[in-house]
Amino acid sequence: MTPINIDRCVCYETTFATIEAWARSQKRVVTNEDVQTEFGCGGGCKLCQPYIACALRTGQVVFHEIRCEEEID
Repeated sequence: MTPINIDRCVCYETTFATIEAWARSQKRVVTNEDVQTEFGCGGGCKLCQPYIACALRTGQVVFHEIRCEEEID
């Protein structure tokens, strides 16, 4: 089985690494809504929302399994 690498918002082609680096530079708590305002990510199909939430919380920017909306903390 080929592993999957989920590393970006498919609607806006913005990587989670870019989002996470931007969030660190803000020197404040950044929310999914802030990311949507800055990049558009999370406002299209919304499939990236759990990945963005995890990236903001943990710094992980590449995922190897599908995350569900219910997993957003």
